[in-house]
Amino acid sequence: MNRIFLTFILLCSFYAIAQEDSDADTALFNYDLEGLTIDGKVGDKITLQNLNFERGGHELRLKSEPVLKELLKIMEDHPDLKIQIQGHICCLNDDSNEVSSARAELVHNYLRDNCIDEERISYKDFGGTKPIYPMPEKNKKQREKNRRVEIEIIEN
Repeated sequence: MNRIFLTFILLCSFYAIAQEDSDADTALFNYDLEGLTIDGKVGDKITLQNLNFERGGHELRLKSEPVLKELLKIMEDHPDLKIQIQGHICCLNDDSNEVSSARAELVHNYLRDNCIDEERISYKDFGGTKPIYPMPEKNKKQREKNRRVEIEIIEN
């Protein structure tokens, strides 16, 4: 079985879900520590927890820059790693959404603009079709969990 070990150097919080159909509250990893090693395999998904955008838009908040830098470092350190960046929204069961698409594209373009080969990165918009919590969400926490950018490991 192909495996890759992702080492997180910056202080970031990542949350990985191995299967889309797994229980929403069950996570393989939910760490907020420096220097972690995560054993990732093809099909694993990592939700970038502290990747925040301006409300209703795709402009990245300044405090989210370390998350992108960490993802870039992982891609640089693991040249065989191929990923798909997946955009999701809350509140609407739309199959496509400009906001979730633009957010996923922003992450893609950041990696590309920092010399990650486009053959290794792709992005896809899921809109509101793959929520963690059923819509309409019951509270702010559930909306925040549904509104996310995930990284799926395609090849390693």
